[in-house]
Amino acid sequence: MSTSTTSTRASPNAFIESFNGSLRDELLIEELFGSLDDRRGKLALWRYDYNYVRPHSSLGNKTPAEARQALEQFGDSVPGALAQTETEEYENHMIYPPSSLRELAD
Repeated sequence: MSTSTTSTRASPNAFIESFNGSLRDELLIEELFGSLDDRRGKLALWRYDYNYVRPHSSLGNKTPAEARQALEQFGDSVPGALAQTETEEYENHMIYPPSSLRELAD
């Protein structure tokens, strides 16, 4: 019986592994966390930078927010391509709103 490590889901896994590597290298290894609130604040700052400030080569050197905006112009022609951000679960993951992030960075 032959087993294969090649999967049809190799590409999505590569994106996840790249994200995990960035999170680990840029935040988890670099930062010391004094408390749970400190960890949440630093993670929120990093997530904001990752999604709204930093361009990604895999997205044509656009930020994820810019790439999402470009996809939204297509409407329903790309079903399932965008995560649903208007859900309560998604909103609960954003612990600090962007205005609070600026205060934390100062």
